Parts: sequence; C-alpha cells; structure tokens
Amino acid sequence: MEIKYSLMSESEFELEFSTCRLDLLKYNYFHIGWLILIDWLGLIAFLILAFFSAFHPAPSVRETLGIILFWATILLAFGLSQPMILFLQIYILKSPQVMSQLEPRKYIFTAETILIDSGTRVATIQWNRIIRIRRVLGLILLYTSPKLAYLIPERIFADKESLQSFLRFLFEKIKKPPAERGG
Repeated sequence: MEIKYSLMSESEFELEFSTCRLDLLKYNYFHIGWLILIDWLGLIAFLILAFFSAFHPAPSVRETLGIILFWATILLAFGLSQPMILFLQIYILKSPQVMSQLEPRKYIFTAETILIDSGTRVATIQWNRIIRIRRVLGLILLYTSPKLAYLIPERIFADKESLQSFLRFLFEKIKKPPAERGG
C-alpha cells in the first residue's frame, strides 16, 4: 500500500498506511522489555551456575549446583517463552489478531477527534481518551490506557519537518486541559 501523509489544514491531519510486522514486534517487545532484561540476567546466571556445577572441586557443591541448575533451566524456559511466542505469533503463525493489525488504516486527526478506519471497522476516539504520547523505536504511541496504544510508524512521514509538525499537533491536543479537549 502506498503511504499517504497529508496536512489537511492547520488543525487536521490525514495518515494512510499499513503497519508492518516489524512495527508490531517493536511495539510488543517495548512493553515486555523488563521481561527480556530479566531473561538476559537469568541466562548469565545460568551460565555461571553451569560453569561452577561442572568445574567446582567439591562434589557436594557440584551436586547442589546441579539441582539449582535444573530448576533454573525450567524458570529460564518459562521466561524465554514469552518473547519467542510473540515472535512466532507475528512472523510464523499468522494469527487473525496479527493479520488484522497489518491491514491498511486511515487515521484522520481533527480538532475534536481521531477517526481510525481499517476498512472493516471504524473507530472514533475523543482527544480526552488519549492519556499519553510516546516516541519509541521509530513508533509514535497514542495511549488510551497504561498498556494499550495505537501505533503510528514514524517511517510514514516524508521528512523530519512533517513529523515534527504532526508531533506538535498531537502534543498541543494532549497538553490542553480536559475541558478544552472535549471531555
């Protein structure tokens, strides 16, 4: 799909794009970053345990470390499963939820609302429902709850000026008190 970005007026923007699998992966991995950090720390601890359980001079220590290593293996397998499941869902299994996120979308930002048209469903969001805006990993995230956000890839903007213009528009809407935002 051709990416479209247009400034309809000083207070209206229209974006039309398809989210790619990498966008979904970045969004999901950003929200489980703490889990991935714990997994890496667990893997390092696992390797240290494995070394000492194989090379410690005392057999009783090696045996104890071997038991701990067994349980660490199970815990590490559970920890590493979440990032692996996300990767499989996005790139291999092609679940209906993921496929629906890859459909072309049209976002129309007006002074009062955000209209999102995915072709099969249309949603209208009032500005007062947007609780936070974040820029991470090349994505603009418009949060409607602490862990749920609409994502807009920065790659859809032709240049930095159009991206900055769009961000100024968004932050202006969010900075206004709720009464001025329509809520």
